[in-house]
Amino acid sequence: MGILNLLRGTSTEPGIDDTPLYAHIAKEIDSGFRREGVWAKALTECNFDEAKARAIYMRMAVKVLQKEMRDTASQEAARQEQAMQEAMHIYRKGQYAAALEGLFLRMEHNKDPLAMACLANIAWHGLANGKIDMQAALQLMLAVEQSTDPHARYYLGVVLEHIDWRRALANYDFAASKNHESAWTRSQMLRNRLKNEGQLPKGFLQKFIGY
Repeated sequence: MGILNLLRGTSTEPGIDDTPLYAHIAKEIDSGFRREGVWAKALTECNFDEAKARAIYMRMAVKVLQKEMRDTASQEAARQEQAMQEAMHIYRKGQYAAALEGLFLRMEHNKDPLAMACLANIAWHGLANGKIDMQAALQLMLAVEQSTDPHARYYLGVVLEHIDWRRALANYDFAASKNHESAWTRSQMLRNRLKNEGQLPKGFLQKFIGY
């Protein structure tokens, strides 16, 4: 019947215009479709006068549609909540395409910088279905760098290590300043690697003294 598509965006709250619902029920009746249980109840309320039963049936059927919409919306909200809760676990398992929906929801609903960092990694490397979007990745990275979440900044450092090591170290520095132990360890590993490769300018090696 395509109820969800037909009624998308229509509110079922009291006082909201329910004209689209009545129009939908009228089309159902004209096409020969009836909800038998609702029709039987409508008949009993008007002593089986079919002419009167139609109007009663329409009011009852609209209420049934509203309940269906509320139930569907509730189920969808629960499904999305589960997707958000599972997103990071799925991502860490390397199931990037499966994690996309939950990550997007976390970013849109919660402004989650950690989800942004994960999406930046996916977009930069084309980890989901081979689709690379470096422009989107860079925008997400910039957004994460505005965050004060040490976990997100640490993870962004991991993403940036082979893209821009200076920014990677800056994010590790920030996370370490917030007592993120893994950031301190990772930064030292990166500094040692860069030193051995002759890429680390003077002054970067001792950045973490005092942390």
